[in-house]
Amino acid sequence: MSKVNWNSGFWLGCVLWLAGSQNLWAVQPIAQPERLQSADAAVVAAAVTEVLTAWAGSDATNEIEIGEQLLMAWSTSTGTVAHWFDQQPVALEHWLAVQDYLFLSMMALNGEDAVKQQRDALVLLLQKAGSSPAAAVYSQRLQALELTF
Repeated sequence: MSKVNWNSGFWLGCVLWLAGSQNLWAVQPIAQPERLQSADAAVVAAAVTEVLTAWAGSDATNEIEIGEQLLMAWSTSTGTVAHWFDQQPVALEHWLAVQDYLFLSMMALNGEDAVKQQRDALVLLLQKAGSSPAAAVYSQRLQALELTF
């Protein structure tokens, strides 16, 4: 039988309380994918806002999940997402930095051909986005991706 050191439990309790009080385990709300494809423009706009807000607070633990939804947001609301990234250069750099990992993850789940088709369709949308610097940079980044296993 081992002795329980009350100090260990006390400190663990303090850490758990501190983490909870500082909201360290708060999960950013992420839009449900079907909302990004809704026929209702207001629903899509709200979902895109949720995804962009989640991306702004994302880190390595959730960037793939959010990234997949952000790809959907780029596809459904290219101009809105491009404008947001035009105003958020740090978020744009983070987004560009995870493309290899994001697309590799998607290829493992969906297959190489399906992901290439998705990438190519997104490139066309980005090229039609007009004068957005973020859309232009992202289009170039996507075209430079080597999508092979």
